[in-house]
Amino acid sequence: EADAPTSVVIQAGASSVSFSIDGVDDNLQDGIQLVTVTASAAGYVASAATVDVIDQESLVLTLSAPQMSELGGSLTLTVTRAVLDPDSPLDVSLVSLDTDELTVPATVTIPAGETSASVILTAVDDDVLDGVQLVTVTATATDYVTSGIAVGVTDHETLDVTVADVEVREDEG
Repeated sequence: EADAPTSVVIQAGASSVSFSIDGVDDNLQDGIQLVTVTASAAGYVASAATVDVIDQESLVLTLSAPQMSELGGSLTLTVTRAVLDPDSPLDVSLVSLDTDELTVPATVTIPAGETSASVILTAVDDDVLDGVQLVTVTATATDYVTSGIAVGVTDHETLDVTVADVEVREDEG
């Protein structure tokens, strides 16, 4: 969980020394881990301190395609957790940052013993000529870093131009 020097030297005339403690990514989703650092020296009373090592595992989001049409379009979103946890399911909250373009289920559950689960994302036909819209979908779960992915929603509306029958003379400018 953490890496610290095995020894440090307090210089003559000094009463302390500073040193770094580095977090070590174990690629396990194991929440906050407590690490005890102990200092001892001949002729002194040993002392210990506890350091919180905060987990940084992320959910991985993948799409079956990078974009879909707003006219009946849908895509599959797969949510994958960092490690296989055979003992418990993982509930993941999903949010579309633009529900006028894309809807998502509120949650997906990765079953116990599985590393991933999939849901269907659905485009919304907004009847607005607005081109391709990029919508971010976020996934959040306890003890995981929030993850996000951009989904393209393509437009199907077209711009209709109508010109009335008009007569124009060349010499009238």
